[in-house]
Amino acid sequence: MRLGDKWVPALLIGLVAGYVVLWWNDPIGAHIWSPLGASMMHGDSPSFFLDRPSSRYRWMGYPVFLHLVETVFGAAGAAVRVQLVLMGVAVLFLCFAVMRALRAPWLALALAACILGLSAVVRFHAYLLSEGLFVPLICALAGVVVRLVRRPTAPCAAAGAVLCGLAVVVRPAGVAMLGLWPTLAWLLWPRCVGRAGRLAVAVAVPLVVVFAAEDVVWRSVHGSASERPSIVDRALFAKAVLAPEMPGSGHLKDVELTEFLAGARRTTAPLRDLIANAPEWRMGAIMLRNAESQVEGVTYGLLRDPIRKFAERRRVSADRLLGDVGWPAMLAMPGAWLANAATHWQSLWTYYSINDAAFVRRYRTYVESQTNLGNAKLFKDANVTRSPAVAAKPIVVVLLARSAGGVALLCTLVAVGAALWQRLRRGSRRVDDGLVVAFAGALLTHGYVFVTALFNGALLRFIAVTWPLQALCALLLAHWAWRRWRTWRGSPRG
Repeated sequence: MRLGDKWVPALLIGLVAGYVVLWWNDPIGAHIWSPLGASMMHGDSPSFFLDRPSSRYRWMGYPVFLHLVETVFGAAGAAVRVQLVLMGVAVLFLCFAVMRALRAPWLALALAACILGLSAVVRFHAYLLSEGLFVPLICALAGVVVRLVRRPTAPCAAAGAVLCGLAVVVRPAGVAMLGLWPTLAWLLWPRCVGRAGRLAVAVAVPLVVVFAAEDVVWRSVHGSASERPSIVDRALFAKAVLAPEMPGSGHLKDVELTEFLAGARRTTAPLRDLIANAPEWRMGAIMLRNAESQVEGVTYGLLRDPIRKFAERRRVSADRLLGDVGWPAMLAMPGAWLANAATHWQSLWTYYSINDAAFVRRYRTYVESQTNLGNAKLFKDANVTRSPAVAAKPIVVVLLARSAGGVALLCTLVAVGAALWQRLRRGSRRVDDGLVVAFAGALLTHGYVFVTALFNGALLRFIAVTWPLQALCALLLAHWAWRRWRTWRGSPRG
């Protein structure tokens, strides 16, 4: 360690401690723009409390966390400071892992500054939302991956599996993160020879225990005989209703379901036309995202009454009804499903809701021109006439967001390509440690974003939870490229 490097641990601790102190008394930030509002209670927050009926839709990770916080501290609101501390500890653990395992102290300090800076923008720690716990979990998971890459051991693998499982039961969209383990095994295979079996067991057992425990807790809270609803059923129903075409006959269970879907599509036909005829893809993406959120509601939204009446007539729950329609319909239209996912994927990476004043004017002009032709109530109910996603931002903010999204996407793709190239090229027995971690960050990011786009929609906070992983990937990729350039410069050339 160089003389100046010895100060890095103290600087890391001071930076993280400063971040925690900064937000301790006012986690959201007085007189500072708060992306999710001025209250710790977001619109989705009530659904994470165990005593609310809407918690039936949630996996138990975050509701149990809130319940534990309330039990220990007397109020669920204490979770915002617990989340703040957990965020600081997780970032500190990740950066110390980078400093020691990768022997890159100043890179670790830059990573801490970057992650904490990004966290200060979204401030997930300040809200009673699952993101507030999910982000510390994935930061801690990334730290374990760094240590695992340096020296694959069963205890380290088990710790990573526990963190991965907890992250999934906190936010099920993280289920694609399970793909990290076989991918790491393949990349690190030369170092795992002779202990592959122990490592596999060390990963599999904790994951099974975490998921089994989550199911037991859900059934103990909501009743073992209860039907477990899924938000995915509702989302796929909305996608089927707003798909450009109706699925072919015979794909749904019976004629009644086909007629119900056809009727729902007739009701929303003007909305589909509005989306399809949008002069810019971003306009259509905003309308699609808002319309889906209004169509999928079983207690609100455009089709609430038809859904309730038809479910009662069939003597099934509304969620079961939407699953019976949505899943077979979208499976029958894989092209439409992928096109829908591609729209949301592009929206996430390009921050669809951050737009300048000129775009806002064009958006409103188009919507008003179509509203004047009729269907004003339908468009208003679908939240496309005065969409909160269409609020003008300074052009500097728009350009910065677009550029950051593009650079992050490019870095993740390059990291994946470089790691695969090193692993596959003839004679290669060891992929660079930093490149493996960068690859892991990219894989976790893309898995989460893809699942979100495929089964949900686009919201800024959905992509913002991956910012720490994007920062890790980009910095490690730059560090790897810099070291290769130095090696190339220092090598003799004839």
